[in-house]
Formats: sequence, structure tokens, C-alpha cells
Amino acid sequence: MDPKTPPSTDAAAFRDALSHSKHILVLSGAGLSAASGIPTFRDAGGLWRTHDVRTLATPQAWGENQFRVWQFYHYRREIAIKARPNAAHTAISQLLIPAFRAKVAPSAEFTHITQNIDGLSTRAYNDVLSALPETESRPPLDSFLFEMHGRLFDVECTAHDCKHRETITTSPICPGLAGTEALVEAGTERVVRRANLPRCLQCGQLARPGVVWFFEHI
Repeated sequence: MDPKTPPSTDAAAFRDALSHSKHILVLSGAGLSAASGIPTFRDAGGLWRTHDVRTLATPQAWGENQFRVWQFYHYRREIAIKARPNAAHTAISQLLIPAFRAKVAPSAEFTHITQNIDGLSTRAYNDVLSALPETESRPPLDSFLFEMHGRLFDVECTAHDCKHRETITTSPICPGLAGTEALVEAGTERVVRRANLPRCLQCGQLARPGVVWFFEHI
């Protein structure tokens, strides 16, 4: 296909292709969650237009200013907590369910790889599951959904002899970061003592956001 050719809008052709598919792979990025109010990255007003990625989302940034990095990720957590999965999240999640997939793509296997860290795909899947009869097959999500850049609500211990990782969805994640999301939105910051940043619940050492930063391996 000529890269200059606009995408097809033929819904009937899409349904036909889907019905004959053997392997369906969805690769999603920031655009998937934009309709849920999650800021994108490089659009006008996007996260990397209004914030310097080098000072917020790299191992070097973490080493130089941990409270700044945590304030930025706390800000993103607070946005994601308030967001709801949109229709696209739901449609993709339905394709993860064998009974639904059998109606539209009876011979297909399905995989969803997302660059998003906001957790909305997981929430959409759980919403779809909650509406299913108890007798319906409920495949484990980690068999079909791969969050290649990590999870915003995961925290990972920085101690080399611990590395404990868990999901924390409380708001705020710790008292020391309460209210700092408004400062980040305004382009300012508050000095937060290292002792008041999120700690590992297993060993008590400093925890970091459970995401993959620039220059880290996926």
C-alpha cells in the first residue's frame, strides 16, 4: 500500500478481513487513551511539549532529582485515576474474550501490545469480564495483553537486594506528594524530602515508578 493512501473507511471490508483472520495483533499507543483525557506526548500541549523528557523520564533524571520525577509521575497517576476506559478500550478488550471473538473472528488468536502505562486497557478488560456470565471462559489477561513500557500504578523497590514490585492505586500514593499534581500542572514544583517519597512496603527503601524510562531496556 502507498503510505500516502488514506486508511480505508470500508467497514464491511474490515469485518470480512477480521472474520478470516488467523492472528490479530493490536499495537496501541497514546492515541488510544486520548479520548479518555490522558495527555499524549508530542502533540500541541502534549507531555513532552510542556515537560522536558530528559529531566523526568530517564535513569539520569532519577539519579539527579528523585522528588521531581516522583511529582511528575504522581501527576500522571492522578490523571489516570480519574479517567475511564473509552469505547476503543472496550472494543479491544472484547476481542480478548473467546466467546466474543468467535462471533467476529472465529479462527483468530488475539494479542494486544500497548505502549501505554495508564492501566486503562486492564480496567476495560475487567469491566468486560464483570458483565460476563459466571460460566464464561475468563482467560488470564497477561496471556494476551503486554504493557511494554510498564505500569503507572506499579512501584518498584530500588534496593538491589529487594526489587519488590507491587501495584498501588491509592490517591495520593503517599502523603508527601499530596497536592503536588497541581504544581506540576502549573509548571512549578515543591521540594519533597527523600524520606517522604514512596517507600517499598516490603523493606522500607525508596521506591521508583514501575515504568520503563528512556534509555532502559524493555
